[in-house]
Amino acid sequence: MSILSKSKQPLRAARLFRLAGLFRLAGLAKLAGTAPFACLVMALCLAAWQWSISPAAAQPLLKEKQGINLTIWTFDYPQDLTFLKNESSTQIAYLAGHARIVEGRVYFRSNKKTLKIPSNLTKFPVIRVETAGLIKKEAIEPLVKVFIDEVKRSGAKKVQVDFDARQNERQFYASFLQKLKENLTVQSLADVKISITALASWSLEPDFLPPVVNERVLMLFSMGQGEEKIVAALSEALSKEIDGRGRRFSEADSEELCLGIGTFEGAVNEKVGVFFPKCRNWYVFNAHSWSEASYGRAKKLVKTLSR
Repeated sequence: MSILSKSKQPLRAARLFRLAGLFRLAGLAKLAGTAPFACLVMALCLAAWQWSISPAAAQPLLKEKQGINLTIWTFDYPQDLTFLKNESSTQIAYLAGHARIVEGRVYFRSNKKTLKIPSNLTKFPVIRVETAGLIKKEAIEPLVKVFIDEVKRSGAKKVQVDFDARQNERQFYASFLQKLKENLTVQSLADVKISITALASWSLEPDFLPPVVNERVLMLFSMGQGEEKIVAALSEALSKEIDGRGRRFSEADSEELCLGIGTFEGAVNEKVGVFFPKCRNWYVFNAHSWSEASYGRAKKLVKTLSR
């Protein structure tokens, strides 16, 4: 399940998650079975998020909140970000390509879409990893090479892995991340940070990731397959404020915590702001190519959530 596919499908999970959050936060759980009320809430939420704000108007917003880090994802759309030339504090996580694993082989397809990023902005590559059937450990070395080559080509100090590893792929994923770090060190690239995207459901399970990961971005939009189970489990965990590793969400280190949100997830984002008020590291995904208006909304959204 790619980030791109998440944005294209108005999944039932996201709808359920939004409604559950609104009912609990408003203390209106008893009305959850009232269809007209539910529809009204959804309509109000959607309407409330259909506003625009220009980058010029939004520019002071993050300055009011010291220490807020904003990164925007660019994926499979043509992207002209030249309007961000005066937004030097914003970082760009751009799609470098797709790495497809077929058994023990890896096929890399670079992103050919137009991508214009002002030279003064910090940017780093994201590589989407996908699989076809069972994968073999022999794919680790060629997959590592794909990432090393992209790091060298870009000169970036961070690289992000976007891999929604299934249960039977997690040992492979952990071994790959360990090998990637080892190769970065051997090739005098030890200062390059490894970032990953993490499904919301992973926070409810035993940790399988190695300590070489510098940054985990918890994906809190359009949660995908297995939606009802994920929604129920995550809602229960949030109500108890406990994650799968025995830490209270409210006690998570604000410097460590990184959250990924979508500009189109109004009610979910409201819930995020309640449960993670100390978060200062935000990744924002937009369902289409970024524009001045959508970027302005992203900045205002992050400022609002970082209470």
